[in-house]
Amino acid sequence: NILGGLYISMGEYHKARELLMRATDVFTGIDNRNNPIYAMSLGLLARVFKQSGDFLIAERYALKSHELRKTIHGNDHFTVSTSFITLGDIAMELRNYSMAENHYLKALMIRKQQKNIPAIVANLNKMARLYFDTHDLTSAKKLLVSALDLGEQVFSKENVHILNTLQLLGLVHAAQGKFEKAFVTMKRAEKIENSLIDHMAGFTTEAQKLSFLRKSSEYQNIFLSLIFRNLPKSLETTSAAFNLIVQRKGIVLDMQRQFQKTLFRDDME
Repeated sequence: NILGGLYISMGEYHKARELLMRATDVFTGIDNRNNPIYAMSLGLLARVFKQSGDFLIAERYALKSHELRKTIHGNDHFTVSTSFITLGDIAMELRNYSMAENHYLKALMIRKQQKNIPAIVANLNKMARLYFDTHDLTSAKKLLVSALDLGEQVFSKENVHILNTLQLLGLVHAAQGKFEKAFVTMKRAEKIENSLIDHMAGFTTEAQKLSFLRKSSEYQNIFLSLIFRNLPKSLETTSAAFNLIVQRKGIVLDMQRQFQKTLFRDDME
């Protein structure tokens, strides 16, 4: 289970699935399925299948995990809120926005009862994304402002939850035609993301860092599009665009050099 969860965080879903399936087989074999760790296995498998696009299979695992957690812990346990989040994420992928909203609201209710601020921030970000996708920009912005205020109280300035909040808030500003606000917000998000990439250097492989960069490239392209389409005459914005392109190219080239050094060293041994 621990290894499976680790592989999920690293984006290695095939390895995660293999380990988690083995874990569930063990629980089934010893007839010990009324167990919180078994419920965790099912919840993690739901995340794996969601990432691979098998949403109906993911939903089946998530529901099974959810019901088991309620049986073991009761309706107001934090892990039950985690199941609601997973179910909401799956509903989002299926474009069932009313169901996703229902799941996210139930998760938020549990997390507010427990005053779990980091979890509340993550929850608010997910709900804001839902409202952004359904073009309710006012609701999305309100939630993001709350998430940012809470996040800045409990997280360091270079936190992934604050990054997510700022990225989405920048998109909301842009969608509302507030391009200068969008630029300031997105520029702050890019600074945090660059710091997070630097922090990854000591504990991730080159392939994992490149995978992270690929995932962030979509938002990077949106940021550049904002500048070149809506703020092309500003020296500050065009300089920011140039610096971002150079920084990201430099990071990729550095990774490639490190990879080549490793290959050369291994070949000499």
